[in-house]
Amino acid sequence: GPGTSYVAVPFYNSGTVNVESGVLQFSNSFAQNAGATWLSGGSLTKSGALVFNGGTLGGKGTITGTVSNIGGTVLPGSSPGILRIAGDYTQGPTGTLNIELGGDVSGTQYDLLDVTGAASLSGTLNVSLINGFTPVTGTVFQVINYGSYSGGFSAFNGLSQGGGLVL
Repeated sequence: GPGTSYVAVPFYNSGTVNVESGVLQFSNSFAQNAGATWLSGGSLTKSGALVFNGGTLGGKGTITGTVSNIGGTVLPGSSPGILRIAGDYTQGPTGTLNIELGGDVSGTQYDLLDVTGAASLSGTLNVSLINGFTPVTGTVFQVINYGSYSGGFSAFNGLSQGGGLVL
């Protein structure tokens, strides 16, 4: 609903959590090993870490707290859009970040992961073009904002688009 809903017990997701409105607040542990957590109009809040060992985290909205993407897939936006993390983001060696590019305007034409705190990066970055978009040479796509960062992605997919086009 439009207010705040509280989950006070340890929460282990392997199904689907869809936050459509209001705030879903976790006051105990949150771990996802499979399934999906989607923000589609609402927000998530947790003091401490939301841990994604598997499955997906996606959509548009704000997560207040730390996100630890150990082995899951993060899908910012709703083809495309902005997923905000008001806190820190850690992506482990088996974590994945998927970014869609459909134009040159951040948040409305291409995906953005907006992290207010520190971003610790590892794992895979997947990039795909959507809506028939072909980038123009010299265009810059800042797909992650962060307060500070460390590390870097260890694998990149989708950077070679064929026909000599490389992102």
